[in-house]
This record gives sequence, C-alpha cells and structure tokens, in this order.
Amino acid sequence: MEIEVTLQVSGIELGDERTAEALGQYFPELLWQGDNQDLTVTFTVSVVDAAAEVLEKVRALTATFPAFKVCRVDRDLVSTTEISTRVGVSREAARKWGIEPGFPTPYAHIGNTKAWLWCEVLAWLQDSRGLDIDERVATEALMVQIDNCLFARGR
Repeated sequence: MEIEVTLQVSGIELGDERTAEALGQYFPELLWQGDNQDLTVTFTVSVVDAAAEVLEKVRALTATFPAFKVCRVDRDLVSTTEISTRVGVSREAARKWGIEPGFPTPYAHIGNTKAWLWCEVLAWLQDSRGLDIDERVATEALMVQIDNCLFARGR
C-alpha cells in the first residue's frame, strides 16, 4: 500500500527558473505547495519502507539543492469545519462527532479551535462510521518514525 507524506521544508526557491527546471527534470512526481517562507513537498511512498524512501528522496533533493532542509513531517490538522468539508457532512454533524466518546483527542488548540490529526479522524470515521474515504495517509506513529530518522540524519 502506498501513502502520501508531506514534509515542511526550506531552501528551495520555487520562483527561480533553474530550480523549476531541475525540479521538473529530476523530481516531476513531487507536489510543492506554499511559498519560500512556508513550503511543503508531498510525495508517495510505500507504507512498508516509508522512512527509508523518505530519506532517499531527501538525500536526492539535498544532492541537487545543497540548501534544501527538512523541518519535519507535516501534520495535517483539521478543525470541525475542515472535517465537515472533507467528509461532506454538516458542521453540526462534525461537531457532534468531536464530542463523542472514542473520537480522537485534539492534537492542538489554536485559539479557541480544536485541531485533530486528519489521519486519526480518518481511522475513526472508518472504524466507527464505516466511511471509507479514499485517502492514504501516514499514521502519527509513522510520522514520528520518519521525523526521528530525519533528525538522526541531521535533517
């Protein structure tokens, strides 16, 4: 099974013509989002060898772009509103899910807003509601494992 991994990164100038050309030639499978201050890169890896494949991709990017740095694996955080949009239910339905026993614990509070890990919400939706949303994302445990591997190599 394949999953998508998103990394928060720096050291890539997407507006630079040479950079864009090299990315298109050597890394056409990568999805870049954001700007040079808040940049992410997303790509697909096998769940079995995810950490090794991420490290391999990071090494290749660093060899091509010496200033390239990985900050960490991006945690896809969602609010009640975002959950309702992604699943296609009302905000009230998503709010009610958020207070049900067994619903994932919020990962963070941003102001007065609770934020959950999307991977945990997806798992809960499948287990408790039987909803199979066709997204293949890393678990929090796998994200931590990848972060630890990146940290060990010096990011």
